[in-house]
Amino acid sequence: MNKLMCLTLSALALGCINAAQAKPIAYARGSTAMLEYGGDSMIEAQVFYAPRFNYSFGLSALRLENASGTRDQTVARANYLLKRWNLPSAQGNLFGYAGIGTARTRLNASAGTGSGSAQNAQARSRSGFASSAGVQGDYETRWFYSSARVDWNHALQQSYRIDTAQIGLSPYAHDYKDWATFFLLQARHMQGDIGMDAVESGVELAALVRVFRGNFWLEGGVTDRGKPQAMLMMNF
Repeated sequence: MNKLMCLTLSALALGCINAAQAKPIAYARGSTAMLEYGGDSMIEAQVFYAPRFNYSFGLSALRLENASGTRDQTVARANYLLKRWNLPSAQGNLFGYAGIGTARTRLNASAGTGSGSAQNAQARSRSGFASSAGVQGDYETRWFYSSARVDWNHALQQSYRIDTAQIGLSPYAHDYKDWATFFLLQARHMQGDIGMDAVESGVELAALVRVFRGNFWLEGGVTDRGKPQAMLMMNF
């Protein structure tokens, strides 16, 4: 009886841990929808379906912006659980993902391509093949959270990389059916090319608050440059 109770409590704890993670695979035969807003530099929407616990597939739509223009990128993406560590009161995951699709870059009027000709107008808007790949790792208990993610995006002979790391604490150990709260510190570095400019953002810090209950998950805060940041995730 004691052994059965321990196994039950461990399963519940792992369920609570799973709910707190923004990951591309929720559970077998489940769907995940995510929307992330990163100040005035990026916005991304993702929808995935997982036939099994260790892989999922779906669509990712990403917009990147800088002073010279914007890039809109849509890819069909596959996600795979490379490794999972199930501990008595913690869990760790390592995911890999890749996708292919299309992208379109539009230059702002101030970008230096000249003006007044059809050739210049065409140069300001280009479309072509796009690809993306990334890795994500996380480790969490019922009161501690950490994650690191690297995203690579390539389109129109230009590459862009986004590195994101988060660490956070909860003031109390949460249960799956109750509201949970985490206070997080995020560090993000963005570099690459969009339009005519090479971007090197430096490390941008953000203070975030994450709340979730069951299959609903919301995160928001502000960066050290005064820009808002938010993320919404739902599993169903």
